[in-house]
Formats: sequence, C-alpha cells, structure tokens
Amino acid sequence: MTTPEQIKGAILAGIEDYADLRAAPAAAERDTAVAERDVALAERDQTRTDLARVTAELEDCRRAADPDAGGTMPISSLDVLGCSMINVKSYGSSVYTHTAAVAAKVVEWGGAIVREEARLGAMQTRQRKLLDLLRPHGVKVHFTMGNITGPYATMGEAQFRTAIEAELREQVAAVRPYADMLHSLGGPNEVDSSKTGTAWAQHAAIAQKVLWRAVRAETAFDAVPIYGPSSGGDWFDTPDKADKLLAALVTEAGSVEACMDGPNPHLYQRGGPPTQNLDAMNGVWDRIDARRPSCFTETGYSNNNYNRAGQWVQTDAAGMPVPEAVAGIYGPRGLVEFARRGLIWGRFELLDDPGPLLRESRLGLVGMTRATVATSTPDTWYDKPELDSMGALHSALRGDGTEPDLTPLDVTVDAPEGVESWFLQSDRAHRVLLWRDVAVFEPRRDRAGSWITVEPATATLTVPAGYSGGGIHPVAGELVVVEIKETQP
Repeated sequence: MTTPEQIKGAILAGIEDYADLRAAPAAAERDTAVAERDVALAERDQTRTDLARVTAELEDCRRAADPDAGGTMPISSLDVLGCSMINVKSYGSSVYTHTAAVAAKVVEWGGAIVREEARLGAMQTRQRKLLDLLRPHGVKVHFTMGNITGPYATMGEAQFRTAIEAELREQVAAVRPYADMLHSLGGPNEVDSSKTGTAWAQHAAIAQKVLWRAVRAETAFDAVPIYGPSSGGDWFDTPDKADKLLAALVTEAGSVEACMDGPNPHLYQRGGPPTQNLDAMNGVWDRIDARRPSCFTETGYSNNNYNRAGQWVQTDAAGMPVPEAVAGIYGPRGLVEFARRGLIWGRFELLDDPGPLLRESRLGLVGMTRATVATSTPDTWYDKPELDSMGALHSALRGDGTEPDLTPLDVTVDAPEGVESWFLQSDRAHRVLLWRDVAVFEPRRDRAGSWITVEPATATLTVPAGYSGGGIHPVAGELVVVEIKETQP
C-alpha cells in the first residue's frame, strides 16, 4: 500500500521535474541571446575598425590627388540636425489637443524628430491629424510602443504576454501608414517607475521581444531602428540607477540585447549643463548594446518655481528648476554635445502642460500664461527663449535643405583650453560652432538659484583668402555659430 509520504514525495518530484522543464527553455533563450549579443558586439568592433581604415584610406587618396589640399574636413550639419528630437503628447486631455497650433510650434522649433506614444482608438485620430500636418515639412516620428502600466502591472507572465501581443499587433498596424515618416521605434516607457509593478523587468523584457518580432515581420519597417525600453522612473535618472535597471533587464528578466538596436535612456540634467552625467550614463548603457548609439528620448529642464521674468515665485519640492533663460542657453549646447557623441537629444517637451502633475507642468519650450488646460488656448501661449535659440540653431543647420558638398577648407581655430569647436557645412555655407562646457547657473531645490558669471574666452578663426567669418569671437556660456562665406569678387 502506498503511504502518504510516498504520495507526497511523488508530487514534489513531479513539481521539480515540471520546474526543470519550464526553466530549460528560459535558460536556452538566455544563452541564445547572450551568444547573439557577443556576435553583435564583435561585429560592432569590426565595423568600427573597418570605418577607421576606410576613412584613413579616403584621406590618403584625397591627399595623393592633391598633396597641397590640406584643409579641415567639415561634417554635414544635416547629421547634427538629425539628432534633434522633441516630445509631443497629442493624446489625452491636455493643451496638445490644439493640434494645428501644436504642429505650427513643431515647425517653428525646426528640429528633425517628434516623439509620440503609439495610441489607439479616439486618441489615435488626433495623433494622425498631427502627423499628417507635419509630413509635408519632412518631420520624422519616433513611436514609443507597448505598455506595462495600469492593469498590465499586476498581470502574471502568461496573461501579460497574451495582452501585450494583442496590443502590439494593433499598434504596429496603427503606425504602418506612417512607415515613410518613421525615424525609429522604442520599447515601453520608463519601465522602472512606480506605476509598473513588481514584475516590471520581466514585463519589459517580454514586451521588447514581442515588439522586435512584430516589427521585424513587417518589410516596410526593415530599416527602422528599434530602441529598447526607456529608463527613468523619476526624471532624475542617474548612472547608478541606470546600472540597476540594466542588471534587472539582463539578469533577472533574461537578456534583451538581441531585441534592440540601441539603448533608450532618459537623462534630465538637474538644472546643470547638458553634459552633466552624460558620459557616465552613456557608458552604462553602452554595455547593453553598442551596435547603435543611444537614443536619449527624454532630457531637459524644468522652469517650475520661476515666473516668465525669471523670478522665484513658489516652492515645489519636485526638481532642480532653472529660469527660462538658462534653458535657452543650455538647449543648443545640449543638441551639439549629444550629436557630437552620435546621440539623440530628445527634449521633453514641446509645450508646458498645466495639468495635475505639477512637476511636469513647466518643462516645455512654449509657455502657458493660464493655470488650467481649459483656459490655455493657443492665443495665451508664449515662446520661451529656448524655442527661439533652438529654432535659430536648427535653421542654421538646415540651410536650404540640400545635401552639403563636404569640401575641405583651410579653417583653423586658435582658442584656450576649454573652448570646443566643430566645423560643419550645410548646403554651400560653412559654419564653425564654438562653445564651452560650463555651468551658467547654480540651481537650488528650495529657493532661488543664482547666475554664474562666465567671463568670455577669445577664439580666433583663420579662414582662407576670399572668405568672411575670420577674426576674434568671444565665447562665454552660449553656443556661438560663425558663418564662413565666400566673399563676392
């Protein structure tokens, strides 16, 4: 006769066998992903080596054809322009419901990419209207795909997989009409936030893998990069926090490197210069997948607590705010610093949003003079300094929009240490960007911050005979754009 202990032992053995059977595919999937990652990283390293070799060979050929050519090789300014992204929110009940006015402000801003969350149903109608208005202007779109918040946060693994597969099928179908406008796609937003539940790492990994398979099955999306799930549960992400997120996604949830073309970090500058924490953060994310540079889909500055005149008017514990004029100085430098590293500068966001979430109410490039959504109609909006400074930089980078003829030109910059320079060309115009990676403001959380006096440094540009733009240029906290033109005979 079988004893209860024997029955119990048999049941326990069966459970262990079942657990082993379930664990085996997961382990195999992780091993496959790790192997694919290693191959991808090896290919990345080989590509970098090949690129350096080809670049050197091209330079040797150029100099062999004309040993006296010399000159500084310019970079296409359109490549820099292509790194400029702005967040818009055409969904939901907010100031973004004024679709035509939003489109006009995007065009005035003048950058290359808008970031949206792919939406369905009634919200999708407004999103389509906005994109249709932007299409004639050549604006590209990055869609955030998938959702692990709300009811998804409490689902078990099997239920979540079924739900996210259904949602992503609908989202892929929704963005299909905009294949010609797609810059890129990204995984779920801020997966390590308090809204994403305790199983967020597993859910994020599942969603990213489902997204990869769904998009790569579409031939229309063959050339569209797919970035990973974004980081930043609060908008003060740090390298240490990113390191923990990376460990959770790779170790706890199983590797996702093979299912993304690059990382998707969020990095808010805490009121400091655009480079604050940038290289440390980028170094963390470069470990997860360096085949493509990171797409920083959210960055930026809060103007909370300061009025339009730059005066401290209230105390809000959220953030390290700065006056609007400070963001107007840092914005152009942010694009240049990120683009020089091959990264996307994704500014959050286009409009101030006077909704219930106070900490996100004044992150925009367009300000609101009214305290509620209902009263914030477009006739009450105003342009902040950053909209003007970014618009001017984008205009200089775009030129007439034609592909530059990257002809070498003898341009030299003589400047003290700390003055950075970048030689660009748009259409037929040469430009030199000059800037310094310095702080212009000391922010404080609980009281007014203070401006920092930045004494100008002197940069001397030498240009060939027959060109204007040479001479002495003072460089303080702001980005300086020097246009070098061929003078009329």
